[in-house]
Amino acid sequence: MLINYVVLANDSNIPGDIFKTLFAIFSFFIILILAYYTSKFIASNGRKLNNGRNMEIIDILNLGNNKRIMMVKIIDKIYILGSNNSGFNMIDTIEDETTIKKIIDPQEDKPGFENFLKDKLTSFNKNKQSEYKDNLNDLDYNKIDSLKKRIEYLKENHVFARKKDETK
Repeated sequence: MLINYVVLANDSNIPGDIFKTLFAIFSFFIILILAYYTSKFIASNGRKLNNGRNMEIIDILNLGNNKRIMMVKIIDKIYILGSNNSGFNMIDTIEDETTIKKIIDPQEDKPGFENFLKDKLTSFNKNKQSEYKDNLNDLDYNKIDSLKKRIEYLKENHVFARKKDETK
């Protein structure tokens, strides 16, 4: 039994097996990367091919098996269509130019992160300033006067004055 094991160990090519395994793993990852970029390329070109000169699919919302809602721009109007196994149904038409511009270019309405952050910081600073003003309004001026008098008394009695020997 031990002799058979030694013979099998001598017949195997361990460095060659490791190389074959690493090559198979490397090939697998190369195929995955190629599949990813190929599907991305097909998706981007497929959208361009589906649009005609006067028609453009703006958005599609899938609702389930063969059920979807589509927004299609035809010349100067946007049509909202519903589709299922039995065909297409027109749900609505959008003719207002400002609404069409908002639908086609939604980025113009959205504030950027920088503007969002500035708005939040200014509102935070306004809240802090209003808190500070509220705290100033809540001050008791009688207490302030008594503290001032006490500080003057301590100064007059040389409580704050230090001698040279005390500083060392």
